[in-house]
Amino acid sequence: MYRILVWALPVFVLTGCAGMVAKVPERETTVRHDVSEVRQVLSGALAGLTANVKVTVFDRQGVRRSVFSDAQGRYAVPVSGLKAPLLVFAAMGGKQFAAVVPELSDANPVTANVNALTDKIASDIALEFRHTGPEEMVRAARAPGVSVESVRIKTASLRAAILPALKELGLRDAESFDPLGAAMNGDALRVSEMLTLVEHHRAASPAGSGRGRRS
Repeated sequence: MYRILVWALPVFVLTGCAGMVAKVPERETTVRHDVSEVRQVLSGALAGLTANVKVTVFDRQGVRRSVFSDAQGRYAVPVSGLKAPLLVFAAMGGKQFAAVVPELSDANPVTANVNALTDKIASDIALEFRHTGPEEMVRAARAPGVSVESVRIKTASLRAAILPALKELGLRDAESFDPLGAAMNGDALRVSEMLTLVEHHRAASPAGSGRGRRS
């Protein structure tokens, strides 16, 4: 479980046990896609990660697409033909975040930000499916069959926990803020800037257990 501490200056410290750092199974060569040639694209902002970060998307059947983020820490990956839910995973060195996209709407592009808040929701989803954390879902190389309603409930629970800080930031739509789908511009740009200050920890497992512990 994650503990969220909201400080006077709204900096969040998310401490929790999503487990050991995951390595994406290398079962195919990463391909840089020309998104202008596809019908539907998944795109979003990475908070707390730099440019040229590998972003991997798994669908519920284990089909995978990978791209790299641009100089602004944004990514865009073609998702035509993929079956939702989708698991989005971004990692560089020992730092990593995940996000779960429960459905693909008719929008194009479909927004899927990846940050410490989406990772917290992904951690809750992992526990629902008896994983120790998002890293186990990544090792499984497929998205969990989570429902739209389950993701909505987990998002609402997180939003309630951080609502005072969102309001302090002056976010006008604080009571409906969704870290996955928010356009990280305007008022929400302040939230994106705040997310770069998040200290994100995935605690190591007890010696010899090979599995993450929850705190």
